[in-house]
Amino acid sequence: MKTPAGSELVSGRAPTMTQLDVTSAEQVSRPEPASSPGRSVVLKVLRSTVRTALFAVAGLAFVIGLWWLFAAMIDNPVRLPTPSAVLDAIPRDFNSIPAAEFISFQSGGIKQAIEYTAVSVLIGAGIGATLGFLVGAFLGTFRAARELLGPPMIALGLIPVVVLAPFLSIWFGTARIVQAGLVIVFAFVTVAAVVQNATMSVSGQYKDYAMSLGARKGLVFRSVVLPAIAPPTIAAVRVGLAAGWSFQAAGELLGGSKGVGKLIQTLQGMSATTDILATLILLGILAVIVDGIVVLVGGWITRWQD
Repeated sequence: MKTPAGSELVSGRAPTMTQLDVTSAEQVSRPEPASSPGRSVVLKVLRSTVRTALFAVAGLAFVIGLWWLFAAMIDNPVRLPTPSAVLDAIPRDFNSIPAAEFISFQSGGIKQAIEYTAVSVLIGAGIGATLGFLVGAFLGTFRAARELLGPPMIALGLIPVVVLAPFLSIWFGTARIVQAGLVIVFAFVTVAAVVQNATMSVSGQYKDYAMSLGARKGLVFRSVVLPAIAPPTIAAVRVGLAAGWSFQAAGELLGGSKGVGKLIQTLQGMSATTDILATLILLGILAVIVDGIVVLVGGWITRWQD
């Protein structure tokens, strides 16, 4: 009758050489532990990032190639300048555009116009998103308020935002905050609608369950409602910012005294297509950078999802 492995040690008998050989073979044939999960996640994220970057570079190269091809076919720099001409215009007119200064009686170049527009967009989006969050959470929480203020909010969301620009100028003049009025309205409507729907969804799924376990309303709002509505709120803020650059430039174009819109209006009268494209490219790069910062901050806020 065979004795179980290790019984010799229990009984006090020394193991034989054959038993030692069998034990060593089992240890050699035993598979090595798999790599750590953290390393696999890092490698997966790295591969995904590299793949995304390669596709982005390829897409950008394709667009620039088409741009160069069409510019060569048109052969008219006023209608469509080449990418190299636009790149040359960025450092040349970054701090000063003498011809535009002579026409608009204002000093500065592309940099000053973009700075003015960027600050206006950030202020407008911040005000609109904050008000939209508060109103959306209020409407999503209280049914009576939703039934009372829901129809006006829907009507405001259906009105084209650009149509409001002349009224804002007539009512409030040409102040800087008025030029950001389109950004404020759009960010407010977008964030309010998203937060309202998210709050209603959370109230139906998680809020009642948490309160049935004895949690107080304040704790439920801080620990259940706010974390649950954070991801859609951040997405709504990104949408408000993305559209805010266009709305701000449109407001400045219609009645502003500074900013990208005003500069484009001046450059259009000069047929300076190269400077217009250079301004738009730099504005687009800045918009991408701001969106990336929002994504990083949003990822930190919603780190509980990982």
